[in-house]
Amino acid sequence: MKFGLLVSLLLFGCYGYAQVRGFQPGMQAPDLRGVRWLHGEGMDTLEKGRVYLVEFTHTDCLPCRMAIPHLNGLERQYAGKLKVVSIYSYFPSDRMTEEIYRDKIRGVMHAMVGKMDYTIGLDQRGQQVRKKWDPWTQGFPSIFIVDQAGRMLWKGGFSEGLDTALARVVHGSLDAVAQRQQQHDLQAGLMRSYFLRQQKQLPKAMDVLDSLLARFADDQQRIAFFRFRLLATEDAARANRVMESLLAQDPGFHYGLEEFGNKASLPLDIRLGTELANRVLAFTPDPLIRAKALESLASLYAKHGLGALAEAMRSSGL
Repeated sequence: MKFGLLVSLLLFGCYGYAQVRGFQPGMQAPDLRGVRWLHGEGMDTLEKGRVYLVEFTHTDCLPCRMAIPHLNGLERQYAGKLKVVSIYSYFPSDRMTEEIYRDKIRGVMHAMVGKMDYTIGLDQRGQQVRKKWDPWTQGFPSIFIVDQAGRMLWKGGFSEGLDTALARVVHGSLDAVAQRQQQHDLQAGLMRSYFLRQQKQLPKAMDVLDSLLARFADDQQRIAFFRFRLLATEDAARANRVMESLLAQDPGFHYGLEEFGNKASLPLDIRLGTELANRVLAFTPDPLIRAKALESLASLYAKHGLGALAEAMRSSGL
């Protein structure tokens, strides 16, 4: 998977534009029979009276791995009310044996010790469990929020929308039908701005994002980050201003470093890239994510004529 624009689309929800098709809020959650449980308390069915966040994931999904500490934090935040269940499934093209996949999952768990305390399982080879839950999509992640009555009320990827929807489900205040429509409209707007940028109509793309900012109060960060992505290859000064604002508004914000090292991007502010790298390294001990972060930072240094420093970073792993 390309660690570039596609990562941000996955991470911030544009991939969910395809995910929400076919899903209807209020559908009864399927069972989990067939999952091989690797960590935590396994189950065949979901217990009524508790909210569940059920994630279908893959070890090769970088946004999924990046979000592991956040999932852990959500279960702690809603202790006694929420159970996070992460089920590793397969791509249709996967050729690895179940034993090899188990070892890969355990490797992630070992790297994330203390930050991955929720329930973890492995799907069957033919994706039998995932197909019961999600027959509409093939990629990762797919996340479902299930309410206390066992109804699936929300489906999507990692985004601000997830946290907002989860809080409302926990407190019994989510209008699932309205939420789904808003999710669809926002994702459609983001995709429209992306395609306008692709067609060299950057002002129109920015106008679309401005209209989304005025409409979706809960998704300001997500929309602003998407604006940064679109500007990174077109207008470095404006892209830098957007990223500077994102970093200032949220001390925990740590997305977008890969764009600083992207060959297609303009030379972005080295100070901002370094700040993002420091935040990523502080956020996760995952060796794959840390290696990607350092490689992006090395590429950024090389863009600014600091080739010797970039090569030193690559050779030493610093």
